[in-house]
Amino acid sequence: MAIVDYAFYKYEYRGQVFDDELLFDKWNLRAENIVHRYTLGRNVGDSTQAKYCICEVAELEYGHRLNPRVTSASNDGYSESYQTTSYESERQEIIYDWLSETDLLFRGAPV
Repeated sequence: MAIVDYAFYKYEYRGQVFDDELLFDKWNLRAENIVHRYTLGRNVGDSTQAKYCICEVAELEYGHRLNPRVTSASNDGYSESYQTTSYESERQEIIYDWLSETDLLFRGAPV
């Protein structure tokens, strides 16, 4: 079961990127998986912070897939290079912005 549903995205988060619930579900699943990795598999439960984080990561992932940032291109042999470090840094910044004040990113041993 998804942590974030389309109703939360549309009415709580007030998202405007996804107009279609099926499209949202696809990118939401990817975003949840990414956040799951950053939280080391911890159960985010009903954390509103985590839900907002997942929504923003879903929008970032979708936007990146639609418009990858080309950093260089070649014509004769057709070669393109895409910028990834800025995108990955942006993703990490979103996750830390939303979850840094929770215990979900804690890397230490439980006391």
